[in-house]
Amino acid sequence: MKINIQKSSLVLGLKKVSSVIGSKSTVPVISNVLVIAKDNKLTLHTTDLELSVKTEIEAEVIEEGTTTIPCKKLNEIVNKLPDGNINIDTDETFQSKITSGKSFFRIVGMSPKEFPIDTQPENPRTFSLEKTTLVKNLKKIAYAASTDDSRYVLNGILFSIREGALTTVATDGRRLALVEKVVEGEGDIDGDAVLPMKAIQEVIKSIDGEGNLTVNFSDNKASFVTESTVVISKLVDGNYPNFRHVIPSAFNYSATIPRTELISALERVSLVVSENNLSISVDISAVEAVLTSSSSEIGSAEERLTIDYNGNPLKVTFNPKFLADPLKNLECDNIIIQINDESSPVAVCGDEGFLYIIMPMRS
Repeated sequence: MKINIQKSSLVLGLKKVSSVIGSKSTVPVISNVLVIAKDNKLTLHTTDLELSVKTEIEAEVIEEGTTTIPCKKLNEIVNKLPDGNINIDTDETFQSKITSGKSFFRIVGMSPKEFPIDTQPENPRTFSLEKTTLVKNLKKIAYAASTDDSRYVLNGILFSIREGALTTVATDGRRLALVEKVVEGEGDIDGDAVLPMKAIQEVIKSIDGEGNLTVNFSDNKASFVTESTVVISKLVDGNYPNFRHVIPSAFNYSATIPRTELISALERVSLVVSENNLSISVDISAVEAVLTSSSSEIGSAEERLTIDYNGNPLKVTFNPKFLADPLKNLECDNIIIQINDESSPVAVCGDEGFLYIIMPMRS
């Protein structure tokens, strides 16, 4: 195998695949990246046996071939090379000479015959949607997923399709975030699938550009396919809880608050929050919301925001991080907070199709 490629192209390609590599202690070759040079394309493929990423980049292929190269080391070398053209020349023993300017490396690889190639889901439910829409929607909810291994299914993101609408959901039992979006598919695509968080992170990182992508789900596997990149992941075993049961059917009151102003106010008030008192209070009245926090170790803070509110005065206590997390990932100018009372679930709405449910803290 012999190729010439621009450093910038190789850096971007390796960035998409370099975080999905396995341990040498399981299958040694999966700590390498599979490199395929063919038809003036360079394909980079990595896997950890649960998740795989494959991406295709432009290259001048002088001699077609296939090899595997230690992924972390290749990534380190390429990033340190000078800008410009990189030549990679691999012999029959899978040793690769990497040359750029006055720099030269010889890297020992392994036979590609041992590399496990992941396959697409069999007999999948298939639908398509815009790349940017999927990535934005995942960012709007991913922070709400659990990190508690005792309920492993909640560590992932639910993809639930009903009557042509895709609902992506994350919850840790104290808060819930979801986005609903109409998707295009053929035949019966209804069903549920839970993706592990590592797969979600790879989709967010690897899927870029404009246009649509195709999503395929089977009973145990999912894939996300674009023109140049494919992410394939095993699904999380287990049944995701019925998230709709925690969403109140109606709310008595609603407040409209400027999103960026609320973010800034929360950040300032949180400066005096301590580990012994991880809470802020929000006093809502007809003309304003007053945010307060205090701790015996640090002191106290207060912020006032002009709002549009249609209900009786209420005082609700929140974990400030939980309240701020969704705001940072939305795009709307104003958010709507819907409330029944001081102790019932509170809803935050903003961007189209988005809903966030948070439980107030006890004062």
